[in-house]
Amino acid sequence: MIATYLDRRFSLPLLEFFCCLAAYLFIINLLCPTIGEDFVLTAVPPYESTASFPDFWSRVFDRIRMQAEGWNARIGEQASIVFGSFPEIVFDIFNTVITIGILHLMYRYAYKKRVGGGQTDNYIRLLIFYILALVIIILFFPRLGEVLFWRTGVTNYWWAAGLLLLAGLPLREYVGHERIERLENTRWKIIIFAMLSFAAGFTNENNVCVFLFLYFCTIAYDLVKYRRIKAWTIINTVFMGLGYFILLTCHSTRHRIEYYNSVYGVHGTFLENAVRRIPDVIGTYFQVSCLILILQALAFIIFITAYFINSWNEPVSRLTEKLYKTADVFGFYAASLLAAAAIVGSPYIEPRAYLLCNIFSIICICFCLESGIGVIRNSKKAMMKRHAKALAITGAVIALAVFCAFCVECHRIYTVYHDYHEFTDYRNSLMAEARESGKPTQWPVYDFQNSRELNTREDYIAPQPDTIERYFGIKLKKPQQ
Repeated sequence: MIATYLDRRFSLPLLEFFCCLAAYLFIINLLCPTIGEDFVLTAVPPYESTASFPDFWSRVFDRIRMQAEGWNARIGEQASIVFGSFPEIVFDIFNTVITIGILHLMYRYAYKKRVGGGQTDNYIRLLIFYILALVIIILFFPRLGEVLFWRTGVTNYWWAAGLLLLAGLPLREYVGHERIERLENTRWKIIIFAMLSFAAGFTNENNVCVFLFLYFCTIAYDLVKYRRIKAWTIINTVFMGLGYFILLTCHSTRHRIEYYNSVYGVHGTFLENAVRRIPDVIGTYFQVSCLILILQALAFIIFITAYFINSWNEPVSRLTEKLYKTADVFGFYAASLLAAAAIVGSPYIEPRAYLLCNIFSIICICFCLESGIGVIRNSKKAMMKRHAKALAITGAVIALAVFCAFCVECHRIYTVYHDYHEFTDYRNSLMAEARESGKPTQWPVYDFQNSRELNTREDYIAPQPDTIERYFGIKLKKPQQ
């Protein structure tokens, strides 16, 4: 495997490169200003001071209750309210750390606890996975800025997906080859993951069904095989299902569905609308995720080709056994497509709603590349050895090209956020001057074509003068008739 044939002296450069990537993420988070819904989901405006600590939290909880009951009960919305009440750097630090945590969860979903080799080998494998996954995310993630840097987008999608992955981690380790049992007869762990599962039920209307489906399949499989059903699988299913049921049936969700049905002119029964949306859901998924899907297909070809060549002249049963040991990774990706299928129930389609599918695609890509290249490197087949050098040169050229593209994209992202940060600093100074003088002012709109890297949400916040006035403590000039 990659970790076993990389010289261990590469571990320090890999760690340094990863630290540079983490620092880069933190810098972009620092540059990302308050955007769109962030203004709305701020309980305590920056210019205001609260009388006491209890008064501060009272205002925060009142805003959370208002949001959960009136518009959106997702846990991400409430997290955005909490972090919006602190200095922005608090969220920037948390977002960088949680991003690294999600990368580690993705690694665990690919390899469970650890696979082969010594401690150093696994450490190198971990760093390679982190770096490769992060490079793919920055280069190919649809709606990168909305998911990875914008506060409300991050809490609603990126952090929510991370919470789902964390809550479902015991299931991932239990399912597939070499089952790992971590919760049986450990009460405090069972309680913690039951609470996490309940919270995960509030993450998103279309993603939770993926893990509920996997839990039901696991329970059914144990029943068919006459195995004792694990108590924690039933407990987590019940708690996650309960949270999901509350999210789907609460007043705010029903109100939001009615509102969007009215805005988009949706009529007819749920089934009729769902069937009609199927082509759009499939088409949008392939449109927004085409680059990731192409990379996933190429990685899978490398993976399958390496295993077939390495198993040449061997019994088919042995090849089947090898592939079976890796099938659970692809099974989780296949199950994640349920999240895309569930979008047929929504009156509109958001590209970022495919986030969970994209996360499992990246897990598959990293797993296939690592496993396939590892098989090629360690193979004793003459055919494989003859082509190993050519494959190594080809891989080095591709890696260099990807690295150059990655550097260009990182520079582009930095430039986009730096320019927007400069503009918002200027606009904020205008708002501060207007608040001090007490004179009405105008709200300058940033003239920017929204892109994958940044969605300024100016078109959302500009038509809401009441929100702007509340946030900055000012009065805006009335538009001339």
